[in-house]
Amino acid sequence: MPVPSGPAVLSSLTEDLGTSSSSVYCRAGGVWDSPRSNLGAETLGLAAALAGYGLQTGACAAVLGSEGLGTLRANLAVIATGATLLPLDPGISDELLRRVLASSGAAQAIASDERQLSRILSLRPDLPALELVLLDSAAPSERKTAALLVEAAMAVGVGNLSDDPGLLRTATAGSDSGAACFLVDTAGEIRPFSRSSLLEVVDTIAQAVGVARGTTLLAALPVGSAERIGAALAVMSRGATLLLQDPSERPDAGLDQRPADTVLLDVNTLARLHRAWVADIEARPRLGRAATRWALRQGSEAQPDGWKRRVAERLALAGLREKLGGRATRLDVIAVEPGGASSDTELFFRATGLSLRYLFASKARCLAR
Repeated sequence: MPVPSGPAVLSSLTEDLGTSSSSVYCRAGGVWDSPRSNLGAETLGLAAALAGYGLQTGACAAVLGSEGLGTLRANLAVIATGATLLPLDPGISDELLRRVLASSGAAQAIASDERQLSRILSLRPDLPALELVLLDSAAPSERKTAALLVEAAMAVGVGNLSDDPGLLRTATAGSDSGAACFLVDTAGEIRPFSRSSLLEVVDTIAQAVGVARGTTLLAALPVGSAERIGAALAVMSRGATLLLQDPSERPDAGLDQRPADTVLLDVNTLARLHRAWVADIEARPRLGRAATRWALRQGSEAQPDGWKRRVAERLALAGLREKLGGRATRLDVIAVEPGGASSDTELFFRATGLSLRYLFASKARCLAR
């Protein structure tokens, strides 16, 4: 799918999701789900439904859910309507949830499951602006759900698009000067993130990590971050493959089955990956631990001896990199500001033969280490 240019680039990018040839794999319960190659079309169907239910430029819609296809689809659908997305991590406290929903004036909300739905519904009397709540996934039951299901809404949206193919183009007219997201910081403060800034994130990630048709990117980023949304748009606009990790697992889980060409993560996830690999080393028999530590010392040498480095590769270093599937040679790390990970973490991955590169997406620049 060609990447559009011009004054309405982000709205054009999201409108073209329906023609995307990308695949998305989501990991849950220790396995990768079947690939979703129609996620773009589903996103536009949901976006058309949200627009039909009254969501428009200048309005806000919240999405409360963990990693997964449903949350990603909902996030992208809100942006595709031209409205402002409020992406919320399910770990947010009830009080903070009430505060940000009220202060953002969210008109619509999408909950990932019935637990998150009940939290929103319990706060609804204090949220006069909240007009519609959708539920992404309901537990199998004969009882009626307490909110309209996303699946039913998508069916309505697909019908709306069939009747009016230009529906979303009309809905997003003039939206590119507005806010794409309201991002919530650790103190609960809301910060607007413009649509032009989100497009900058998309372009920075795509160009810096080399997203292209046929490549696979693992995005292990916070669910409420603009960079996670930008990474998804970068992949889906270029016909690549996106892997979404289960946050309850280690960051490299399942990559032996689905190798990643590019690994995109934040500083905290990089530290988790470091701890996981160190734990693997410590769990080895005594001779294995000693051999791996010797190999890492060889890898950390500024000018490693040729034969020692070759032995280190065979003993341990190549095996460590295989934890990522054997393709990735670099870890791309989203950092809020210079400083990044601890020196121990940086030295460890450099010793394994993986380079680290920090991306400061909001500033459209990167720094290799």
